Amino acid sequence: MAQVVDFSCSRAVAVTPSDTVPVSFGTSPLPSYFRRLHVGGPGAVKVLTTSGDAVVYLAAIAGYLWVQGTLVYATGTTATSIVAEY
Repeated sequence: MAQVVDFSCSRAVAVTPSDTVPVSFGTSPLPSYFRRLHVGGPGAVKVLTTSGDAVVYLAAIAGYLWVQGTLVYATGTTATSIVAEY
């Protein structure tokens, strides 16, 4: 039998890219990281992953970036309409 994977999210927040301020969903017990990003416009998205890696993703079209992270950098991010989801 195939495993059912739940990709739904319970929280979402518009992202204002920042080189110092992490994405926040509010106060604990909410998580301190996002599960994925929805990118509304093409461009680059630089994120800090939960493992501490700074990575640049290129989004050619609107869609999801399946990455767990804490920060969306202003420097290196050119994509628009970014929403973080948990």
